[in-house]
Amino acid sequence: MKRTTLLAFFLSHATEDSLAARSLANRLEMAGFPCWLSQRDALPDIPYQRQVEKALSRSAVVVVLLSRQSIKSMTLYAEVEAAYKFGCLIVPVFVDSTSSEIESLSNTWQVFFASNQSFEWNRTS
Repeated sequence: MKRTTLLAFFLSHATEDSLAARSLANRLEMAGFPCWLSQRDALPDIPYQRQVEKALSRSAVVVVLLSRQSIKSMTLYAEVEAAYKFGCLIVPVFVDSTSSEIESLSNTWQVFFASNQSFEWNRTS
């Protein structure tokens, strides 16, 4: 699929991590990098999955906020799986968790993150 990148970042996160996602989006956008953030950019009358796929097809990088809550989210998993299928660069950011905690995930999750850089971010940063 030919990609027309209009967005720099797609932020994938659990509802419990909404404040961290907003904070990160604000920082990225202040630095000049447009972001898609579901709580702000999703429209009520269009199926959510269709909006996610459209945003992913326009994004260069998918930042996945991984926390103890998000690791259990099937919605987050579906977004990461779609990003992987679209060929997006996937960058995990560990929020109030560490990369060592990700080792307890299934092999399927680890496939998404095996060759990527990761970052650890404390919410108070």
